[in-house]
Amino acid sequence: LETEKPYNVIRQFRDAKLKYLKRYPSSKLDITKEIKGSEMPFEMKKLIFNMLSTKSDAKFHFKIVDNHQLVNHLLNNTSLSFNYFIYLTVNEISKIPINPANNYLKMQIDDRNTAIESLNSLQEYLTIKFTMEHPIFSSVETSYKDSQNKDLIQVVDLFANTVFRVCRNHVTAHKPDKRNRELLSLCNIGCDHYFPRHFCDLDICYK
Repeated sequence: LETEKPYNVIRQFRDAKLKYLKRYPSSKLDITKEIKGSEMPFEMKKLIFNMLSTKSDAKFHFKIVDNHQLVNHLLNNTSLSFNYFIYLTVNEISKIPINPANNYLKMQIDDRNTAIESLNSLQEYLTIKFTMEHPIFSSVETSYKDSQNKDLIQVVDLFANTVFRVCRNHVTAHKPDKRNRELLSLCNIGCDHYFPRHFCDLDICYK
């Protein structure tokens, strides 16, 4: 999720959940707590994505990694792969015009990734890549947040769950997942990549 106005994204996310409860008071959902994407009703997701698309600058980027096609040194080194794929994704995002006054990179990452070794190496890796080798940003800052306490992480989780469902349906079913594809169509999507690209047969990804 890319945004230069994170507090507006948070406000639209919360307002969308509140509007859903007003429309469906019998749903008995507690919007003061995190609602996982897998637990959220379709109409709530639809309302959230629609409001984020029309009332915020939220832009979603995603990379689908095909583990079956990875070379061994990426497959066997989780920390290296994590850093490398985030670098590739941010490098593509950085090609999109941004406000020159905001040329720093600040990333919040779901702390479920803390299972990966050498988390501090990500910030060091990106700093080398983006402030030294190719000076795109003036500084790089990464932090790991609990999704229970961070709305932006919850929004990302919701989007990632939607992409995952489309991918799972693509592999296991013969009919397109119309509902989740509809949700994706509501989103303002930036970079949509598959790795390795030449193995991609998903129409939601750039080839």
